[in-house]
Amino acid sequence: MVYEIYPWFHGSFALRTGIVLIAETALVSFISVAGLLLVVLIRTIKRWNRQRTGNALPTDEPIQPVAALFLLAMCMELGQAVANIMSIRWAFQSATTEGHYCTAQAVLKQLTNDGAALFTMFLGIMTVLPTIWPAAMLGDGMRRAKRVVWGMVAFVVVFWLFIITIPATTVDHYYGSTGPWCWIPTKLNGHVIPRNEYLGIATEYGWFWLASLTCFGCYGYIVVRWWKEADRDPELIRQAIVMIWYPVAYFVEIFPQSVVRVLNMHAALVGKPPPAAGWTVLTTVLFASSGWVNVLLWVITGRQYGFSAAPDLSDDDEESGVVGRYELKPGADVAGLDASSVDPSHVGVYEPQRGASLERGFLQPEAAHEVNTNPAFPGYVPPSDSGEQHAGGGLGSPDAYRASVYSSTTGTAPSPTGYGAGVYQSPYAAGPGTTNPYDTGAYQPGAYTYHDNGH
Repeated sequence: MVYEIYPWFHGSFALRTGIVLIAETALVSFISVAGLLLVVLIRTIKRWNRQRTGNALPTDEPIQPVAALFLLAMCMELGQAVANIMSIRWAFQSATTEGHYCTAQAVLKQLTNDGAALFTMFLGIMTVLPTIWPAAMLGDGMRRAKRVVWGMVAFVVVFWLFIITIPATTVDHYYGSTGPWCWIPTKLNGHVIPRNEYLGIATEYGWFWLASLTCFGCYGYIVVRWWKEADRDPELIRQAIVMIWYPVAYFVEIFPQSVVRVLNMHAALVGKPPPAAGWTVLTTVLFASSGWVNVLLWVITGRQYGFSAAPDLSDDDEESGVVGRYELKPGADVAGLDASSVDPSHVGVYEPQRGASLERGFLQPEAAHEVNTNPAFPGYVPPSDSGEQHAGGGLGSPDAYRASVYSSTTGTAPSPTGYGAGVYQSPYAAGPGTTNPYDTGAYQPGAYTYHDNGH
């Protein structure tokens, strides 16, 4: 059966050209996302081989729990691209023909559109969570974060089952032609289907808007917080500007199309002409661009969720084990710090061994080898041949660096702010339950700058 909402679809060269443009844009997104996933796979295999052969690099980042959400969101982008590419068939035959192909496109659109919205929303939540509750990503909190992530994945799977199986088995003509492609039709044989109008909003566009609002709230909170700290660390201004691009990009991708779609639905309900086809094509091109736009953000913002490439270290760096230095800024509060840990003149230079890296103002260990000691933190010495980690004269965790958590043998609680809210626990703390005496500003965001030794 050939079913047309737009009477000028058949034989309309302009609309057919627009659908081809949508398919071409989707193809660019498909190639971009597939390339990103291939790069991630190659880097992960290389890292796994290094770890398996005992040649892991100290600078290898731990893969974060949110990486699962990121990868699944990218898989949804891949599916969205395929669904839009499928419309090329309608452009060549000048009409949408209902059948298995049409139903497959409609189901794929709903699965991937909703999946991308939900995973994008969850990614924003998991991004802001460490800022609000830093301990959530450390120690037992890291395990909790993994459970939360898999809970989110389970929610999406159950959501898919409900929005597809229930309407498809109880609603007549739930999937079909909407004119230029297949999705949830709003008309059948010239008659309006109001129920499908509301189902389209409830099962897809409502989730688009919820995801967009959630992303603005989550990333907006981070931006405001970092901007307030920018007087201590100007680098945070750049990071804040970069971070705001995520919700802005998602809003630009989904909002215009959702508005045009709702206008089309309303026009069908009240019996008025729908918006010009050009608006449908333009907004769908924006939506089809989401794949390559997200890949571009992944490349330029540096938020790679533990999938970044291994650094190309120079020969000098290989010999010295030094990857840079942290220099205290004038005015940094060093009251109460051990004399050996900081120069009271505020210009002391510390050369952390490979295994320490700067991440938004925090020193975080990522090494698990003999070069993983950091002379900027007194009391910690290199692991012995047996892999033991000594801290303040006592025996510490052999996996202190491997777990990216600097362990303490004194039983002290994680500091609420120092070194990234408990990433480091000091062996010099006064006793169990006390805070870290080093969290007085010297290692807080803005207290030091990073120099990469000319690289």
